[in-house]
Order: sequence, then C-alpha cells, then structure tokens
Amino acid sequence: MGKIMVWVENWEMQCCGTPFKNGDCVKWEIAKCKDNFSKINEIKSDYYYDRHRTSAKLYEISGIVSNIQIVYTSFRLEYDGKKKIYTPISDKLVNLDGKADGWHKNLDEYKFCGYLVQLDYEKDLEILYDLG
Repeated sequence: MGKIMVWVENWEMQCCGTPFKNGDCVKWEIAKCKDNFSKINEIKSDYYYDRHRTSAKLYEISGIVSNIQIVYTSFRLEYDGKKKIYTPISDKLVNLDGKADGWHKNLDEYKFCGYLVQLDYEKDLEILYDLG
C-alpha cells in the first residue's frame, strides 16, 4: 500500500467537490505538483486535486482518506500602484476530525485556503490523459 499527499483548494470543493472525511474511499482526478503550494512553511504535497482539469497530464487515484489537515494562511496586503496584492506570510495546519466540505471559518487573521489530505492507495495511478 502506498501513501500520497494531495492538496485540495477550498474553491475546488466549494464549486464541485464531494465532501469527505477520514476513512472515506475517494476517487479523484489529480495532477502532479511542480513545487510546494506553500512558499512559507515548505508544506509539501505530491499532487493536487484537479476537478476542473487544468493540467496537461491528469491522473486518477482511488484511495482511503487517512488524514486531513485544514490549511489556513495569513496574508499581508500590498499595492503595486494599480492593484492590491495579497502576499502570504504565514500558514497554520489544523487536524480535521469532521467532514471536509470546502467551508470552514477563518482563524483570526488566518484565511481558510484548503486541505492537505493523505490518501492510502493500493492501485497505482492511472493516467486519464496526457497532452504533453
């Protein structure tokens, strides 16, 4: 049995994700992460949930959810002369015992951004398509 970490953005779940919890069996479309999704704490993820198929190479995985962490990020507001830019300055990870449904309250100045999910799987990744 293998284990992978999957980054699931809040907006993906809010738009068309199916809520999940620890112990659930899920079948997800995922893409390989090019770098850490967090530039602050070096939080690492192997893949990201890609329900909207934005990647040129997409995989499918079936697995059991074995751990869910809510990712909260604090931002600093900056201006570049024309527009506002929100720069991430700090992250917090909080273990989730309930359902991941895409909707969690912010923690003080930390905004809910998504989930870091550990999946346990038996079958290797299946390539859905490769446009590369």
